[in-house]
Amino acid sequence: LSVTFVEKSIEFHTMKRVSLLFCLLYFNFGFSKAGNIHSDYEVATWKGFAKVAVTYTFDDNCKNQYTVAIPLFNEFDFGGTFYPVIDWAPDWELFQTAVNEGHEVGSHTVSHRMLSNLSPEEQESELLNSKVTIDEKLSGQQCLTMAYPYCVPSNDSISRKHYLAVRHCQGRIEASTPPDLMNISSIICGDQGSVNSMEHFTQTFEQAETSNGWCVFLLHGIDNDGGYSSLSSDVMRKSLEFLDQNREDYWVATFVDVVRYLRQRDAVSLVQTQSSETNFVLQLSDELDDEIFNQALTIRRLLPESWTGIVQVIQLGKPLNSRQLILDGKQYVEFNAVPDKGEIEIIHLGNRIN
Repeated sequence: LSVTFVEKSIEFHTMKRVSLLFCLLYFNFGFSKAGNIHSDYEVATWKGFAKVAVTYTFDDNCKNQYTVAIPLFNEFDFGGTFYPVIDWAPDWELFQTAVNEGHEVGSHTVSHRMLSNLSPEEQESELLNSKVTIDEKLSGQQCLTMAYPYCVPSNDSISRKHYLAVRHCQGRIEASTPPDLMNISSIICGDQGSVNSMEHFTQTFEQAETSNGWCVFLLHGIDNDGGYSSLSSDVMRKSLEFLDQNREDYWVATFVDVVRYLRQRDAVSLVQTQSSETNFVLQLSDELDDEIFNQALTIRRLLPESWTGIVQVIQLGKPLNSRQLILDGKQYVEFNAVPDKGEIEIIHLGNRIN
């Protein structure tokens, strides 16, 4: 009996040590996903505390993507993502203009071949040479994302070597933290897809809102320009009008900007280093490559009840885009800031104008 007791005692204490180790690993590593965030602050799931991120992606460099889609998106000041096929004669001058206007141009491979039918060497050539060509042809951006031709993935290790994220087309709303950035789901639009009317767009937006998800649309042809699964430009316009009227709830952004935001959001650390009756000082940081991950995160700070009047947020002496708001009877300041750009200070000015 004594031997059994000793064995069980050893087993019990071993389990305690394992549990303690698990907790330490969770809080030191796993918890960093939500970030080491000071309790008085909140980092928004999506920019501007929107409920949903929305991205429109366009494949195959169809004619009306240049002449209809890009001007329409410019009208609403929304960014779109375009995936041209290198061998299908993209208009690089027009795409350069699009990049200058805030749109993204990513990879759809060199020749639009089904990647699963190719050898690893051929897949490498398709993925790498497409990226290299786009980076050579266009300035002001890096080619960081890709869309699979025919919705058929490449070898995962090859995709990860060259791209931050890749768009698939499983037809569902993507999670706010996707389980696999190499297989981001999208929803096909147009006469061959599940979304081809304003009613369908509205239903999809509402579905995404319930999960705070990421809604990625896949488009090809517009107004019967010869592209696959043509969508009416009138329906597309109505969907953009809806998003424009509901900007508080929907953040419309390029594919790469959403990827940047969610990666930074899940990696960020926010530490308050100083506190006084009139100011707070904090450090916002992550361990990502600052040349690539440069999205401003939206942050809220609960303010003391005594802070009435004007509150200003500055970083390295320069004012940040901020606003004050009341939620559930409590006062907050909300601001946008890029991690690793220097010390941030929240200052109570009261009734002073600085």
